[in-house]
Amino acid sequence: MVPKTILLLCRSRNQDLLVAAYNQLVRRNLLPFGINVEVNPSSERIETLRTTTQCLIFFELRPERPDESTLQLASIRKKFSNAGHQIVLLASSQFDYLSLALQFDIGNILLDNLFDIHVIAALTKKLLTDDFFGFSAFFPNGYPVFDRKYEIKGDVKISRLEETFFQDFIDTLEEEQRHNFSFYITELAVNALAYGVYGITAEERDQEGTALPPVIQVPDREAIHVHIVRDFEKYGISVIDQKGTLRSSRILKKIRRHSSFIPGELPPGIEDTSGRGLFLLSQQTRLVVNILLNQKTEVILMHFFDEKKNKYQNLIINEKHP
Repeated sequence: MVPKTILLLCRSRNQDLLVAAYNQLVRRNLLPFGINVEVNPSSERIETLRTTTQCLIFFELRPERPDESTLQLASIRKKFSNAGHQIVLLASSQFDYLSLALQFDIGNILLDNLFDIHVIAALTKKLLTDDFFGFSAFFPNGYPVFDRKYEIKGDVKISRLEETFFQDFIDTLEEEQRHNFSFYITELAVNALAYGVYGITAEERDQEGTALPPVIQVPDREAIHVHIVRDFEKYGISVIDQKGTLRSSRILKKIRRHSSFIPGELPPGIEDTSGRGLFLLSQQTRLVVNILLNQKTEVILMHFFDEKKNKYQNLIINEKHP
């Protein structure tokens, strides 16, 4: 196995949090592989690590020095462009990190100081192993309350998705939680059906009036796979289509167009006909997207019953070639 290095290119608080998290993960043996943690090494050391190990790089964007951050990120992206290396951006909510993420095709973003050992453990496992589908890494204690898999196939009536397939899970939720779940599952399932079954392209989704018919025939081979789980603090939804046509660049573009980083300024995509639902999911839940190009796409969301924990903290988009 190729040695794995955690490369921390960051300062003070982020650095302290990450070092502490990885010390705990190693001490408690919570990772399925050994790691070496390097903090702000020299250029010569970075070159050695790049050529001899698989690196997970945490790169901190500095809002007070945007031009310098851009140049440094361009250099790091070029050096670590080989398959296997992964980059995570550490970003301030006051900085237009999404434009940089889109420019350099980096889908994994953590907001400054808003991450914990569980997020770091899950992210490390997903980015440094080939088995990156599923959300078991985010549920270290399993699914003691609910755990069921579904298939959306056959004659599917779009307006009755919830009651047809997911009524048993809906019955486990408090009344105020049911509305949120309805929005989440409908958004995820309709997107999966549009891309993975009906064959609507990204360009067609951007055209006003392009929508699924009221009833869609889903062949067994194109069935949408849904996994819903719940523990005592949150529930998770995983929706998988069998095409893998979604791209990280499109997700970043859509979320960026619905985001504003200047107080009082409207986002550029305020009148867009697509992308708003995905943006809302990214703001109201923990969103994870796993893409095996041209084979399958998995969109995961996790919703906490404590609403404070649903505040936007990270974006995880893991795109890989077969």
